[in-house]
Amino acid sequence: MNKEVYLILRKASIFGCTEELMSAAIEESGLDYRTLRALVRIINNETGITKEDIEKLMDPDFYTMDNMVRMYSQGLKEIIPTHYFENEEFLEKANVEELPDRFIENDRWIRSFTIDRRIKRIGARAFAGCINLEDISFSTWGLEEIGEYAFEDDENFKTGYLPESIKKIGAGAYKGCSG
Repeated sequence: MNKEVYLILRKASIFGCTEELMSAAIEESGLDYRTLRALVRIINNETGITKEDIEKLMDPDFYTMDNMVRMYSQGLKEIIPTHYFENEEFLEKANVEELPDRFIENDRWIRSFTIDRRIKRIGARAFAGCINLEDISFSTWGLEEIGEYAFEDDENFKTGYLPESIKKIGAGAYKGCSG
């Protein structure tokens, strides 16, 4: 494991995931916000993942399609980098149909995201607090449900349309979206 990244994550686990600490960790490691936030939870012993597992997770060579499909099937969705959820091959192999609750909540770095036609549901608070998120591209068909507070407080969020396949929009899904 990269010692500098571990020390940054350790600080983040002790003092909280401040934007400054997460920015430093993102820059040093090359991993995304979502993965680093999951690593902080692991360091805090909030999961059943061992120190040996952490070392694997810090190795960039670990992030292969096969390993990410395996992690998804084992229920370890939060350590899968965000871009995999935009990758058609991953979505198909892992049989992904929803973006998990709190998917990238409070990610201050993401600016856009593409929702593939395979995604049927966006979980509760999935994109809440993503203050720099401007655009979500929806496929014409596929998405059926947007969870509660999914885009809450996304100040810059703008979307031109919702797909015709939408059946349910949760309470407060767009609360605080002034864009």
